[in-house]
Amino acid sequence: MEIRERTIDEIKKLDSNSLMALYEIVLSMKKSRNGNREELSSTYLNVRDLLKSVGGSLAEDIVVGREDRL
Repeated sequence: MEIRERTIDEIKKLDSNSLMALYEIVLSMKKSRNGNREELSSTYLNVRDLLKSVGGSLAEDIVVGREDRL
C-alpha cells in the first residue's frame, strides 16, 4: 500500500480532536514551507546586491583560496 493511502486510512480512524490537531499541523507545515521559499529568495537577492559592489571575480578568489590549501 502506498504511503498516501496508508496515511488516509489512518486519518479516517481519528476522532474529532485528533483530526483538528492534525489539521493544525498540516497548516503549520504549509506555512513553514512557503515562508522558507520567500526567505531564501530574499536572502539570495540581498547577497546579490552585496556582491555587486565587490570588485574582482568571486570564482577567481575561490580558486586562489583553494590553491593556498594545496
